[in-house]
Amino acid sequence: MKNIKLLLLFLPAVVLTSCGDDDYSEAYVDTEAKVNLVATLDAGRTMAVPGTNIAFTVTMPQAFDVAATVSVRATSVDGGSYEVGAVEIPAGSTTGSGSVVMPALNGDPNRFAGTPNTASMEVSGVALSSGADPYVMTSNKISLTTVDSNGAYDFPYPVDYDGDGVIEPWSSISLDWEGPYSENDLDMYVTDAAVANFYESSTSGSRFEGDFFNGNWNPDGVYLVWVDPWSMAGSSVNVRFTHTDHNGLTTLIETPVTEFEIIATITKTGGATNDIEYVVEAY
Repeated sequence: MKNIKLLLLFLPAVVLTSCGDDDYSEAYVDTEAKVNLVATLDAGRTMAVPGTNIAFTVTMPQAFDVAATVSVRATSVDGGSYEVGAVEIPAGSTTGSGSVVMPALNGDPNRFAGTPNTASMEVSGVALSSGADPYVMTSNKISLTTVDSNGAYDFPYPVDYDGDGVIEPWSSISLDWEGPYSENDLDMYVTDAAVANFYESSTSGSRFEGDFFNGNWNPDGVYLVWVDPWSMAGSSVNVRFTHTDHNGLTTLIETPVTEFEIIATITKTGGATNDIEYVVEAY
């Protein structure tokens, strides 16, 4: 009889313990049917220095009644490192723009053309701001090329230069060109539209040229970016010019240069404030 009473007391404990273990260990299973949507992804550029931003535009195949956050992943083929960017697309809209960071590559290309197919970028998902999330999203895949860095001149340059506690929204400008570097040596200048004043110059004698454009120290207007071939092995040389604003937006321009000539314009607005905008275009 004593054994029966102990058994009766023991059974509820076993049941309670068993139920507790089952509840704790039960994995969540998402049985919701997912609809696969294919978006269109466009990149602002396909050549980038690791760590710099690549602008993109996503166009979804349909709009939603609520805001949607679309993620874009850039993945390196060398070691599988990746970066993720996101953009929120308002309710009723299908298009949004954002940026993603170029992932790192083990080793430098050490050549003007860079190393192609070192990374790729594509849409990796979508999340709605409210309600159910019955969608997954993919897109076309864009191949990316890793190019050599010109140090600080490839990155944003917001800096408190005069120590007044206010960050100056300056931009960075960089010039690279094709070798042979023992013979091809180029210089870079920035002037006003009238070519009456030289605002920036870089004449280092090395492979790269770079400088900072002091936006809120300079008047609004159109500025000219000049390239001067100090020496060339042939009749022309291919160059790559990049302008990176204080928000990390990079504009890339590639062109051949044959003489001392203008390759780009920088239109600056915003006066001496921190609300500066730069529009950079090929000349």
